[in-house]
Amino acid sequence: MTTRAAHGAPPVGACVEYLGEDVPELYLWKGHPGVVIDAPSFEPRELVVAFVAGPSLCVPAAEVHGLDDAHYRSRGRRIIDGMHPIAERGVGTPLTAEGSNWP
Repeated sequence: MTTRAAHGAPPVGACVEYLGEDVPELYLWKGHPGVVIDAPSFEPRELVVAFVAGPSLCVPAAEVHGLDDAHYRSRGRRIIDGMHPIAERGVGTPLTAEGSNWP
């Protein structure tokens, strides 16, 4: 069941992309796809996102944006293959094993 997060944030279960700068030490990249898994009632608004082949993090709602299914899948495949989700460069081995957090 999908529930709506407050203030127009993506709901639980929504596919999203990370809008912040690359954070290599966390295996998190600009454009990184993920799924919202929780919407705690923090202020300012934050969401818990499980990023494909990466971490699950609590991030400000302003740092993620809805992502359609096709882009979620293509970017997720790039991450699993060790590529940046939107730039033409490698980023190394994913944080989790191949196929983890993958539909």
